[in-house]
Amino acid sequence: LRNNQIDISFEQIGKASDLEYINLDSTKISSLAGIGQGRSLREIRIQNCDLEGAKLPDELFDLYYLDNLYLTSSNIGGQLSSHIGRLVNLKEFECAENKLNGQIPSEIGNLGKLTTLV
Repeated sequence: LRNNQIDISFEQIGKASDLEYINLDSTKISSLAGIGQGRSLREIRIQNCDLEGAKLPDELFDLYYLDNLYLTSSNIGGQLSSHIGRLVNLKEFECAENKLNGQIPSEIGNLGKLTTLV
């Protein structure tokens, strides 16, 4: 779905119970609300989007199987939540070129499998 002028709602993503990978790079996505229902997601790519300074929803950090999370240049704002420590299987996290502020939470130390932090 990347590189299209589309928006998407995650309200029913839980019905796609085998969905492991989603790429919404360079789309018109405007919200991540409901993404936590995608329980089998292993990789999420939402880069070069305009989330209008929205913070990452806490439900994102409930995705236990998530290995890779790419959110570069998506106009994400606020502080990175301490709930990031719940993503214990996360290997790669890229969130550069956004509007994050504050400190990186110490809970990032819980990510024992993390190999890439950008």
